[in-house]
Amino acid sequence: MNGKLWSPSENDARTPSPSVVNMPSSNRNGVYEPAVHITPTPPLSELPNGVSNNPGASPFSNPSKSTTKVIERLTASNDALRRDLNSEKAKSQELTENLRAKNNVIERLQADNNTLRSAAEAAERTRKSRKEFEETLRTQLKSEEERRKQAEAQATGLGIQLGQVTSAAKQELAAAKKEHTDELARARQEQIREVSNLREELQQAQEQLRRMTDKNKEIETRWNASDSIFKAELKKRDRRLDAIAEGREEERRQVIRQEHAIAAHDVVVSQLRSELEKKDQVALELQHLFTTYKNTTESEAKKYREETEGDVGKLRKEGAEMHKQVAESLSHLDKVLPQAEDAIAFLRYVKQYHMPSK
Repeated sequence: MNGKLWSPSENDARTPSPSVVNMPSSNRNGVYEPAVHITPTPPLSELPNGVSNNPGASPFSNPSKSTTKVIERLTASNDALRRDLNSEKAKSQELTENLRAKNNVIERLQADNNTLRSAAEAAERTRKSRKEFEETLRTQLKSEEERRKQAEAQATGLGIQLGQVTSAAKQELAAAKKEHTDELARARQEQIREVSNLREELQQAQEQLRRMTDKNKEIETRWNASDSIFKAELKKRDRRLDAIAEGREEERRQVIRQEHAIAAHDVVVSQLRSELEKKDQVALELQHLFTTYKNTTESEAKKYREETEGDVGKLRKEGAEMHKQVAESLSHLDKVLPQAEDAIAFLRYVKQYHMPSK
């Protein structure tokens, strides 16, 4: 060494002191945390010649100290500054990681927004297909009402013809009453058996209709429970979005778009619930139709029992026509039940692919 000690001057660059970091941060889970406040350390005041005014830290305060102690003091000061620099680097790295985590949260929110938009489009397509399905059911119901009216008209005409034939055949059957007693008894037993079979078939149809109604009620109950869970999840998501929205203005705009998508989805849910109520109304109308048909069949069977003295061949023919009409009604019921099952499968599809998992 040349015996001269280094001293700071006005031309030398001063060591930057730590500043206040106001950047917001978030933890690894994406939850907002307040800004990190680092209290700056007060710099040493310097004299005009660049020498510190701290008598304990200045190497020139005591000229009797050796050069080695001065170097050690400068080395310790340099180490302290290096530790401060490393600490600042660590804090800067932590803030960078927090910013990266926040960007990941933003990307996830964008993905959720795209998913909700796709779900809304799928629900719109489903609503259109459901409307077409209702139009088909309405057309089938009208055709069934027309067929029922035709059957009632035919039954009225057959009753008139039966009265005429009965009045004409009473004179002929009076002489052959003993001869036809056994045949009429067999015909009566066969007719009773056919009426019993028809009643059993009607009871089975009513049981199927009751099961379908119970199944619709169960589906509605599950739908309401799923709707409550879905709304609770939406409220939780709203709270998370509100917490994240305090960070940046861009996130606030994303939350607004998210709420609009959720409102559209609630409208779709309300429409689906209305469609389910319409389906229950159709089921009630079908039940009323079956009840009317049952009453008509029982009245016709009673009329046939009272007029068993008529032509046996005519009664068998009318019984065959009645059986054919019942078979057609049951065939129509077999066609309507798969459509109802398709509607139930549709509701399950909506629940599976358009409702959030628990």
